[in-house]
Order: sequence, then C-alpha cells, then structure tokens
Amino acid sequence: MELKKTNFTLLGIIVVLFIVAVLVLIKVLFLDVKGFEWGSVTDWVSAACNMAMAGAAVYAAYNAKDWISPKIQHEGFKQASMCMAEMVQLRILQQHLVSSYRLRIIQVRNPTPMELQDAFKRHHELWQEFSKKVIDFGTRCESLQVWNISVLQTDKFLLLIKTLNRVNRLHSDMLRQYNNESNLYNVLLSWKEKKDDVENSHKLLAQSIKDLTVDFDTLFK
Repeated sequence: MELKKTNFTLLGIIVVLFIVAVLVLIKVLFLDVKGFEWGSVTDWVSAACNMAMAGAAVYAAYNAKDWISPKIQHEGFKQASMCMAEMVQLRILQQHLVSSYRLRIIQVRNPTPMELQDAFKRHHELWQEFSKKVIDFGTRCESLQVWNISVLQTDKFLLLIKTLNRVNRLHSDMLRQYNNESNLYNVLLSWKEKKDDVENSHKLLAQSIKDLTVDFDTLFK
C-alpha cells in the first residue's frame, strides 16, 4: 500500500515538472516572436494539466481496484476464521447445555422446589447463551458471500446449521414448559420423557461439528 502511494506521488511530481519544463521551453523559443500571445499558451497548458490530472485519477482508480480486491478477500477470510472460532465455542456451550440437562433428570434424591427452581434458571441462562451464539454463527456464515468467500463443504455446513436449530428449538420448547407450568415436578417428569430426543440431537450436533473440524483450506476459498 505504501509503495503504491509513493509511486502515485512520484508520478504527480513528474507531471508537474514536465509541464513546467514545457512552459520554460515555449517561453525561450517564442520570446521574440511578434503576435505571439502568452495567454493562448497558458490556455493550452491549463488544458494539458487537466488532461494530466484526469489521467492520474484514472490511474489511481485502476490501482485502487487492484488493492481493494485483496483487501475484501482478506476481510472475508477473517470472517471465515471467526466462523470456525464460533463453531468451537458452540461445541463447548453444547456440552455445558447437555450436561446441565443430565444433571436435571438424574437426581440422587428428590430436589426441593427451591432447588428445582434454581436448576431450571441456570439451564435457562445456558440456553440463552447457546441460542445467541447459534444466531451469530448462522448470520456470519451467510455473510461470507458478501466478502466473496465460497464455502466448499456446503452440505456439511447446512447440516450443522439445521442441527443447531433443532437443538436450540428443543431446549426452547422445554423451557417454555417450565415457564408455563406451576408444578416444577411435572416439568422435571416431562424433561425425563424427552431424554432420547435430547441425547440423539446433541449426538448429531457433536458429530456435525467434528466433521467440520478440518483444515481451513478445505472449507473456504
């Protein structure tokens, strides 16, 4: 970038020096010529300057295009890297979420209503964090096309997003029941009945993330 600025500055200096040299040469050659109007020369020089500036502008625009394109690609790969980082964070949050669920349904003793209330609240907070990250991840992946980044393993990404939404919706429905049901023991019983669905969904999600935990170059270009 600095080299391009230097080249452009040197080009401008050369153009200015050339115009000054032409003016001096014209003045020397036509100094004693009768009827010669210096004003007409300045008009021509002014036109030449305008043409030079126009040419410089075209040159700058051409080089700007060459500079902007790599800049966009660089930002695109930065966004793609953030997608990968968010995928790892989703895996961690998913593990916390399913662990929280298992703790709720596997009790060594009957919890008190207050203990159940606190446990459901903690699970709700975990789900909120997970849900926000799911939205962020999906939005960032969709924005890659703006940066001219192509996703190579599209089917796996689509499966991951689909599985993320499934897990997110499953926990959302479970927590909706918690918000609407006054008897927390009924909520706990309902959660236990969903055990197979929850375990299978989280297993699929873990596998989807694992399938995309590969070399960066095999995912984007």
